[in-house]
Amino acid sequence: MAWASNQEESSSFLCSWFDELASIDKPFRLNYYLRDGTVEIIDVTKGRVHLKRIRNEALSEQSLFVGNTVMLYGRKYKITEFGDDTTKQSVNMANVKERAFILVKPDAYLHTGKIMSEVCSYGYQINRVSMVRFNEELVGLFYQEHVDKPYFPQIVQAMTADVVIGIEILGDNAIQAATRLAGPTNPQVAKQQAP
Repeated sequence: MAWASNQEESSSFLCSWFDELASIDKPFRLNYYLRDGTVEIIDVTKGRVHLKRIRNEALSEQSLFVGNTVMLYGRKYKITEFGDDTTKQSVNMANVKERAFILVKPDAYLHTGKIMSEVCSYGYQINRVSMVRFNEELVGLFYQEHVDKPYFPQIVQAMTADVVIGIEILGDNAIQAATRLAGPTNPQVAKQQAP
């Protein structure tokens, strides 16, 4: 599975590293050389080499995809986008991970840890997690197709009762897996099928 057409070409990704002291995301370009498995990191802001080209056994082409976070020498770099059109076009589609969103409703948020463990046990990566308290306006935006239905007030009541947790997962067939893991949208039916 070779990304680069020329042996010395690199696959390039834009990434960011969160500098806790400055409380900002700093932009970098990560170049990965397939031939020898080496990596170099360029500081985009300063226009200079941040990490000289070096072999890193922990890094592989399978770990390089948009949305992933890679650990290099004690720093977490979040891959935000492809660094150039050549990389975007040459990355094997089998290596591109699918994203899915799981919403943990208020009646289940106490089980978020179990839900996340279940997601990870199937080999999916948790990319983002966010806790939010819905108000009626947010419920209307999230459930647009149900706003005019007679049961919409019950949806508003259920969704505003407590916090909700949004979880973004990454992996092969992530949407299908999220649908299977989530089960029925009706909590009563879900509890009967998987207590």
